[in-house]
Amino acid sequence: IHPAQNWSELVNITNILYEEARLTRLGTEKYTFDGRTVSTGGGSHITIGGATPSESPLLRRPDLLKSLISFWQNHPSLSYLFSGEFVGPTSQSPRVDEARNDTLYELEIAFTQLEQSENIEPLLVDRLLRNFLIDISGNTHRSAFCIDKLYPVENPRLQLGLLEFRSITMSPHPQMSLAVNL
Repeated sequence: IHPAQNWSELVNITNILYEEARLTRLGTEKYTFDGRTVSTGGGSHITIGGATPSESPLLRRPDLLKSLISFWQNHPSLSYLFSGEFVGPTSQSPRVDEARNDTLYELEIAFTQLEQSENIEPLLVDRLLRNFLIDISGNTHRSAFCIDKLYPVENPRLQLGLLEFRSITMSPHPQMSLAVNL
């Protein structure tokens, strides 16, 4: 999905995308054995950031990223409300506390390091959080908060300043996805 500057633009882009898919006979849904309609998966996650890494609010103000992670962690019902069919440590978007028992304690230490640093380098944000935002196998792409495109040290081409909310699945119909039209 193309980037949008505001909610109205996102609604417009999403409606066009679903209509173009329909006109080319592509589907945005699949069916379970019991006949329920579910999304096809693979993408359409909410992604936030800036046009460039230097404009990314998450890299300019890592406390915002800390706040998002903390809020999500302290409100587990959100994980289950938006997750779709699969939840838990083996899902496509496990919560921080579903990887290892000591993760929350260690994440608290990382958060302390974020708070103590002024003008923190993007590289340090990545290094402090990368090993906590993972699934049980250590995969950073399969996490509720995917920072694969935030500022990975090992892949400069992906240093985009983006955070992907993989824990929020899009519905198979735009009317269900964008029910609140502000």
